[in-house]
Amino acid sequence: MLGQRLVGKNVELRPPTLEDASTYYRWMASPVVTRFLVPPPRISDGMETAWLEQVDSSKTQIIWAIYANGKHVGFSRVYSIDWLQKRALASTWLGEPDAWDKGYATEALALRNKFVFSETSIEKLQTEVFLENVDAQRWVESLGYRHYGIARHHFLRDDTWHDIWLAELLKSDWHDRLGVP
Repeated sequence: MLGQRLVGKNVELRPPTLEDASTYYRWMASPVVTRFLVPPPRISDGMETAWLEQVDSSKTQIIWAIYANGKHVGFSRVYSIDWLQKRALASTWLGEPDAWDKGYATEALALRNKFVFSETSIEKLQTEVFLENVDAQRWVESLGYRHYGIARHHFLRDDTWHDIWLAELLKSDWHDRLGVP
């Protein structure tokens, strides 16, 4: 499903549009942007409408476009949602290099997690980070996620296997971190 509009101090999360899906192609063509990107959903050129319809009708994912200063800078999503077990995978990434290191991803993730833990029955979010991306691991841990394992040979890219660092955030840990009863 498409995420509802969530507004923060410096970023806004909103349902993605056809224009947002088109921006994705430019980002995917950049080796700098995709270097540590765990493969996101594949959107083929000309298939934006079908992709948005599929996402909108999905019961196992929620996706938002991230905007900063009125510009589309990335995506945040919760996917592979298991409503029975109340868990899901989550990712947030910025495709615009000029938006990096400004706190936008941190704020977007905070808005997303507040929505997920306040408005849905999900109790656990899990995330995946390339093992060699130590900066992202530190960032994820600084946001309350706890490292719980490594998935070996988890993604094959350019004929090279990559291990994935795994972390999770429980709703109770999120509440404790924020002092929410």
